[in-house]
Amino acid sequence: MQGWRSHMEDAHIAELDLDYKEGVRSEDLRAIFGVFDGHGSDAVSKFVAKYFVQELLRAQPQEPQVDTALVNNFLRMDRCVLSPEGTRAI
Repeated sequence: MQGWRSHMEDAHIAELDLDYKEGVRSEDLRAIFGVFDGHGSDAVSKFVAKYFVQELLRAQPQEPQVDTALVNNFLRMDRCVLSPEGTRAI
């Protein structure tokens, strides 16, 4: 129910200068904005907000199509969160 939670569980990203970060070779990916819903807990949404751009930039040279890179990055985030290292991090 809206307004019944004691604290915000969502997290967000707003990166405006992706084309200046090392490893980005695509002219199509210059900025990214995202809101990650905290249904998995605020720890999960904060984890994804912290690592989403880093993982996306790491994979971007191998996945030049932005739409494919984004889909694959969401799948990587799922695997990261479920991994033993990810579980310890959250």
